[in-house]
Amino acid sequence: MLLLKMLNQPVQILKAGQNNAYLSDLARRNLRLPGGHREGYIEAFANMYRNVAYDISGRQGHDIPNHHLLEYPGILDGVRGCALSKK
Repeated sequence: MLLLKMLNQPVQILKAGQNNAYLSDLARRNLRLPGGHREGYIEAFANMYRNVAYDISGRQGHDIPNHHLLEYPGILDGVRGCALSKK
């Protein structure tokens, strides 16, 4: 739950969940549980594995998927992560 306080407006209570219209399509696509339930570490990995599988199956059919919908880390992200861990 997020309390949104805008100047000169009443406080809004925003909740996560698949049926919230204020979330983007990408955000709703990556939500796995209904509102009121916590999502975190395990669900993040589940989304990443699903996105990699969609990407692989799309490429096997010679169809390049929309990478804006298939977010997952790539080689450059791993290289950057290794560079950050050395400091």
